Amino acid sequence: MWVGWLWMALWLGLVSQAQSAMITLEPSADTWLNDVPDTNYGSDSFLHNFDEGAKILIRFDLSSLPSNAAVLSADLNLTFFSYYHASSINDSYLPSRYYIYDLAKDFVESQATWTVYALNQPWDVPGVGKYKDFYILPFES
Repeated sequence: MWVGWLWMALWLGLVSQAQSAMITLEPSADTWLNDVPDTNYGSDSFLHNFDEGAKILIRFDLSSLPSNAAVLSADLNLTFFSYYHASSINDSYLPSRYYIYDLAKDFVESQATWTVYALNQPWDVPGVGKYKDFYILPFES
C-alpha cells in the first residue's frame, strides 16, 4: 500500500510602495478528499494523496498583504513523504505530477467531503468538478 503526504508553505515576492519584501504564508485551511462520500479529513495532520482520484485542498489567507501590493512571484513548497509495501506497489499508481488550480468554491476545512464543500453546499460534480468548482486552466509553473 502506498501512502503519500504533503506539507506546504507559500512564499510570495511582493512589491509595495516601491519597497520589496519576501513573506512566508502557512496554509490557513487544508483538507483532502477521496471518493468516500461523507468523510471529512480536515483534522488530519497530513494531506493524503494515495489514489489517483484524491484531491488536496489548500487555502492561504492573503488579507495581510497590503492592498497596493503587487505579487511578483509566488513559490509553493511541497514536501512529499511516502511509504509502501514493496510486494504491493505498482509504480504506475505513484503520482509524478501535481497540478495547481484556483478553487472556485470557499471550502470549509471541517466540513468539506467528496460531495460537499461546506455543510449543505454540494460540489457541482462530486470530488470537485471542472468549470464550476475550479477554474480549468492551471497556474503556470
